Amino acid sequence: MASLARLFPMTPALFVLDARAFELIYGAPGAGEIKRRARVLGEPLTRETVKAHPELSREAEVIFSGWGAPVMDEAFLAAAPRLRAVFYGAGSVRYFATDALWERGVVVASAGAINAIPVSEYTLAAILFSLKHGSGAARVTVANPCRARTGARWDWSRSA
Repeated sequence: MASLARLFPMTPALFVLDARAFELIYGAPGAGEIKRRARVLGEPLTRETVKAHPELSREAEVIFSGWGAPVMDEAFLAAAPRLRAVFYGAGSVRYFATDALWERGVVVASAGAINAIPVSEYTLAAILFSLKHGSGAARVTVANPCRARTGARWDWSRSA
């Protein structure tokens, strides 16, 4: 009987993004899950180092990326002839997705929709902090920490 690996070969994949982005987006747990489902070709590459490893690009069918993704233009796609999908663990894909990528029919998935929730929550928090003169209170506290401890009333006219 044929082995499962021969019947259902794992898809060859690459991580291509900034090193810091790799840790923030995927990290060891996320990369481990991906490695259980795909055959990851080597260590994570950056937009610079992917050019030095054309043999990996040539074999990859899937790219897991994020901030620091390479521009996927005609030259990049020529080096990655088997590329079928890009999973982008961040928001907008506009800076790296070119007409050539779309024309080739590469599937692109982004985390933009799921990122919208924490971005909107942060925006609301920043607005509320501003309406409560939070930055002015922080400046007064830094300038005179004793005043903050005694509960003295803020003089908002002097903190703006």
